[in-house]
Amino acid sequence: MRSDFGRSVKHFHKSTCWGRGGGAVASVSSVAKSYPRFDLVELGIVPECGELGRCLSARRSERAFREEEITDGQIGAFVYFFQTRSGSEGKLLRVVPSAGGLVSSEVYLIWRRNGEHRLGHVGPVPRVLESMWSVSRSSVEESFRSESWVVNAAMIIVVTGRLGPALRRYGSRGYRFVLLEAGASAMVATLVALDEGLGSCMVGGFSDAALMKLLDLSSEEGEVPLVAVAVGWPESGG
Repeated sequence: MRSDFGRSVKHFHKSTCWGRGGGAVASVSSVAKSYPRFDLVELGIVPECGELGRCLSARRSERAFREEEITDGQIGAFVYFFQTRSGSEGKLLRVVPSAGGLVSSEVYLIWRRNGEHRLGHVGPVPRVLESMWSVSRSSVEESFRSESWVVNAAMIIVVTGRLGPALRRYGSRGYRFVLLEAGASAMVATLVALDEGLGSCMVGGFSDAALMKLLDLSSEEGEVPLVAVAVGWPESGG
């Protein structure tokens, strides 16, 4: 029964994929939802809740980056907060929540170094990035054709989801859990970027097929790209 769920969910995911030319985007106005028939409660001035509040208040989406590269130390900050690490009493600690502790997401980094783009994978060894190989600028452009500004970022973080484990444990509901984990990973990336003095922007517009080819992913293994985060030095200097 659950294998049927898995097939239907994977079919649904495939229907959400964009090709190399991007997808159709309609012009739609967003209207905030409200309940005018209910009373309003005045809360007064809400404090910023210390350092976290100031960090959240300062977060912005940046789409224009300078050509400057980021350092290995800055890359290491992202890797640290994506990895599972040992805590007290042998407990495993992870900033990003994961349903059932399955760790259904994988994180890949594409960063510019000495005029070329490098590809790496955040593996299980603490504070270590698995450096894979160089990728061409054209392959990055092909992957993000509908968001051409992304190629100018100093680093692109790609969060993928391994659908198999979650679908086997939770049935079709597991698909939601994988998306939740990927979204949490992307939000962590934006906050780490802010702490490092960098700008960032989440990206959902990419060619699934081209990005899977760049990352050397196989759809048969059930690992698919879900969200990307472009990171770099804001052109504004902020």
